[in-house]
Amino acid sequence: DTIGAGILGLLIGDGGTVCNDYFTEDSADAICREMGYMGQMSWTSGNKWGIQSNYDITLDDVSCRSGEWSLCTFSLSNNCDHSK
Repeated sequence: DTIGAGILGLLIGDGGTVCNDYFTEDSADAICREMGYMGQMSWTSGNKWGIQSNYDITLDDVSCRSGEWSLCTFSLSNNCDHSK
Protein backbone atom coordinates (compact mmCIF):
# COMPACT_ATOMS: atom_id res chain seq x y z
CA ASP A 1 0.00 0.00 0.00
CA THR A 2 1.08 3.54 -0.71
CA ILE A 3 0.59 6.32 1.82
CA GLY A 4 -2.12 8.63 0.54
CA ALA A 5 -3.28 6.21 -2.14
CA GLY A 6 -6.99 5.99 -2.72
CA ILE A 7 -9.94 7.20 -4.66
CA LEU A 8 -10.51 10.89 -5.23
CA GLY A 9 -13.97 11.50 -3.82
CA LEU A 10 -15.89 14.73 -3.54
CA LEU A 11 -18.23 15.99 -0.88
CA ILE A 12 -20.73 17.50 -3.31
CA GLY A 13 -24.31 16.50 -2.58
CA ASP A 14 -24.21 12.85 -1.55
CA GLY A 15 -20.56 12.57 -2.56
CA GLY A 16 -19.10 11.46 -5.84
CA THR A 17 -16.10 10.67 -7.98
CA VAL A 18 -14.17 12.39 -10.77
CA CYS A 19 -14.22 11.44 -14.46
CA ASN A 20 -10.90 11.26 -16.28
CA ASP A 21 -12.01 13.28 -19.35
CA TYR A 22 -9.22 15.86 -19.94
CA PHE A 23 -7.62 14.82 -16.62
CA THR A 24 -3.82 15.19 -16.71
CA GLU A 25 -0.80 15.34 -14.41
CA ASP A 26 -1.62 19.04 -13.91
CA SER A 27 -5.18 18.15 -12.84
CA ALA A 28 -3.89 15.61 -10.32
CA ASP A 29 -1.34 18.12 -8.96
CA ALA A 30 -3.92 20.89 -8.69
CA ILE A 31 -6.45 18.75 -6.81
CA CYS A 32 -3.84 17.30 -4.44
CA ARG A 33 -2.43 20.76 -3.70
CA GLU A 34 -5.93 22.14 -3.15
CA MET A 35 -6.40 19.38 -0.54
CA GLY A 36 -3.17 20.39 1.24
CA TYR A 37 -0.75 17.84 -0.22
CA MET A 38 2.50 18.78 -1.98
CA GLY A 39 1.17 17.37 -5.24
CA GLN A 40 0.57 13.99 -6.80
CA MET A 41 3.14 11.24 -7.08
CA SER A 42 1.25 9.27 -9.73
CA TRP A 43 -2.31 8.63 -10.80
CA THR A 44 -4.31 6.13 -12.81
CA SER A 45 -7.84 6.04 -14.10
CA GLY A 46 -10.49 3.39 -14.45
CA ASN A 47 -12.55 1.28 -12.11
CA LYS A 48 -9.66 0.62 -9.71
CA TRP A 49 -11.55 0.74 -6.42
CA GLY A 50 -14.68 -1.33 -5.81
CA ILE A 51 -16.29 1.44 -3.79
CA GLN A 52 -16.39 3.99 -6.61
CA SER A 53 -19.35 2.39 -8.39
CA ASN A 54 -21.41 3.21 -5.28
CA TYR A 55 -21.12 6.93 -6.05
CA ASP A 56 -22.25 9.21 -8.85
CA ILE A 57 -19.65 10.97 -10.96
CA THR A 58 -19.90 14.57 -9.79
CA LEU A 59 -16.94 16.23 -11.52
CA ASP A 60 -16.10 15.93 -15.21
CA ASP A 61 -13.91 17.58 -17.83
CA VAL A 62 -11.29 18.69 -15.31
CA SER A 63 -8.77 20.62 -17.36
CA CYS A 64 -5.86 22.46 -15.72
CA ARG A 65 -3.25 24.66 -17.36
CA SER A 66 -0.88 24.09 -14.44
CA GLY A 67 -0.86 22.49 -11.02
CA GLU A 68 -2.90 25.36 -9.53
CA TRP A 69 -6.64 24.81 -8.96
CA SER A 70 -7.39 28.45 -9.86
CA LEU A 71 -6.24 27.65 -13.42
CA CYS A 72 -8.60 24.69 -13.82
CA THR A 73 -11.99 24.39 -15.47
CA PHE A 74 -14.49 21.59 -14.86
CA SER A 75 -18.12 20.57 -15.22
CA LEU A 76 -20.51 19.45 -12.49
CA SER A 77 -22.48 17.42 -15.04
CA ASN A 78 -20.96 14.41 -16.74
CA ASN A 79 -21.03 12.18 -19.82
CA CYS A 80 -18.82 9.58 -18.20
CA ASP A 81 -18.96 6.15 -16.60
CA HIS A 82 -16.82 4.42 -14.00
CA SER A 83 -14.93 2.37 -16.58
CA LYS A 84 -12.99 5.51 -17.51
